[in-house]
Parts: sequence; structure tokens; C-alpha cells
Amino acid sequence: MRVVVAEDQALLREGLVALLREHGVEVVAQAEDGPGLLRIIGGHKPDLAIVDVRLPPTFTDEGIRAAIEARERHPGLGILILSQYVEPVYTAELLASGGAPTPRSRGRWSSRRAPSRSTSRTSSASSICRTPTTTTVGCSRC
Repeated sequence: MRVVVAEDQALLREGLVALLREHGVEVVAQAEDGPGLLRIIGGHKPDLAIVDVRLPPTFTDEGIRAAIEARERHPGLGILILSQYVEPVYTAELLASGGAPTPRSRGRWSSRRAPSRSTSRTSSASSICRTPTTTTVGCSRC
């Protein structure tokens, strides 16, 4: 699987890339902002983009906007959104931009720990789960 990562915090980005590579994932490029994400997706044709919701310059929703644009340009691109904030509107908007998720993509991804009973697989990738110890975001692959 070919993956690109968009995260503005270098330490987090490099750590994520190192973990992915350690587990045999081919990380083909990295970006620190939305325009950079769109450039590397166009140049590397990845299977998956891992994107932080809040990217420069305003740190509001540039990541999700870039992910939506990437999905429009490359409909088969998988998107995994990383965020420490639970914003259901972002997940709903991303899912709406790319059609229904496939059975392979349905599930929850934890931003703080591996899946457990509180983050078990569900029938809808648009689900958001809030527990005292875990914040999860939807994952979709069209």
C-alpha cells in the first residue's frame, strides 16, 4: 500500500512515518500543508492519504478541505483523517464527497490507542464515538 502523510508538526509526522514503515507500509511522500498534500497526491498516486484536520496557515479545516479536494480529483483515494478534535461535520462532509464507504473501509480508528471494545467495528464509517479515554474518527475508502 502506497501512503502519503500530511501533518504540520514535524515530530508527529516523522514518528507516524517511522511507525508505518516499521510495519511494512510504503510511505511515498509527506506534506505539511494542504497545497503540499494535493501536489504529492498528484505526483505519487497513493492508495491512502493520512491527513491532519488542522493544517497551516489558519489551522482550522485546511486538512479536511484538501482531503475533500483530493477525493474529487482522485476518487479511488482512501482518506484517514487524524485529529485530536471530534468534529462530526468534518467526517460527514468527507464521506458525502466520496460516496458510500466500502465494506473493507468500515470501522473506527482511535487517535489515542489501538481499537478496543469501546472502538469496535461498526456498520458505518461515519460513526463518531466519544468515551472518556478515546476519541475516534471515521475512516473511509471509496
